[in-house]
Amino acid sequence: LIPLFIVHSVVLTDVYISATSNVNDLRLQMTQMRLLGADTRPLPIARKITMYRWLRFYTLARAVGEVGCHVAYVVPNGLSLWIFTLLHEILDLALTTVIGYTFRPQDLAIDPELMARFNDLVAKACLPPVIVVNATADVIEDSDMVACLCKPVVSATAHSDETQPAGRPSPRQSRFSRQLPQGAR
Repeated sequence: LIPLFIVHSVVLTDVYISATSNVNDLRLQMTQMRLLGADTRPLPIARKITMYRWLRFYTLARAVGEVGCHVAYVVPNGLSLWIFTLLHEILDLALTTVIGYTFRPQDLAIDPELMARFNDLVAKACLPPVIVVNATADVIEDSDMVACLCKPVVSATAHSDETQPAGRPSPRQSRFSRQLPQGAR
């Protein structure tokens, strides 16, 4: 029974440390969100913190129950083996049930409007301002750009004076606009 008690103690200690680590990580994330001005109460992170806090409580309850069962069995005139086993199994079943209920599948989806507001907060706090440059196909083709991360837009009326057979781009269109689908030109 002593090796069994040691194994259970090591497992319970590991679960408790893991749950504490998860709570600390999630609290740090929630603190960072609060610093950005976000309301974290409706977010799934608050529910996850509650779940891991309950897991820590259940782990401590399991450890206390384990110690109680073993002490009651080892003392003189203590429990018989079948009662000890029965109590041990009832404890396992009860805690497994409440942990399973706590970590049941839940809808952790975030409201799209809430996510958009949070993304705006993060973008304002963390990202540099974005500069939008409108460039025509001629500028893109004639420049010495190393890379272009833009999607050039060539309007249908920009080269209306040139007549080209259907399906062939005019020579003035950039090589990027040739890859656009027909409806996008």
